[in-house]
Amino acid sequence: MNLKNIRKEKGLTLSKLSSISSISASYLSELEKGKYEATESKIIRLSLALGITPNELLGWEEIIDNLKSNLNNFI
Repeated sequence: MNLKNIRKEKGLTLSKLSSISSISASYLSELEKGKYEATESKIIRLSLALGITPNELLGWEEIIDNLKSNLNNFI
């Protein structure tokens, strides 16, 4: 999950993201450190709070784009 990088790109502190997402700052910190895995509902809440898709938050957007590019090159 790209949470820390995205949070910083958006100019948000843990405290501010916590306030927006209604997820505790301590839990967010542990997510950023990789100590917890986010549930589906938390991924959705974080995505909404950050204004991005769940795919972007999870880093799947880049993987999907690469697969599409490779497929187009193959065809």
